[in-house]
Amino acid sequence: MVQEIEACEAKWRAAGEPRLTGRGIMVRHWLALANYLAGRDRKGTRALLQEIGPYLGNVGAYGYFWLKQREGFDAVRKWAK
Repeated sequence: MVQEIEACEAKWRAAGEPRLTGRGIMVRHWLALANYLAGRDRKGTRALLQEIGPYLGNVGAYGYFWLKQREGFDAVRKWAK
């Protein structure tokens, strides 16, 4: 799983930094969640969450692992601190 995360992140970064709207935010949420689930790169996850800000928005990533999206987002934020 870690190799897949690293490959996805490298591909994403090679294309340039996506905007902080739409898919750019979605990718950041998925990378932060993947890092949390793999227990890796807290510092990088912190940076992603700083870019995202305190708002969950309309991203469904956390709903695959928590009943309430907000609980998943908050768990990842707490872990990254």
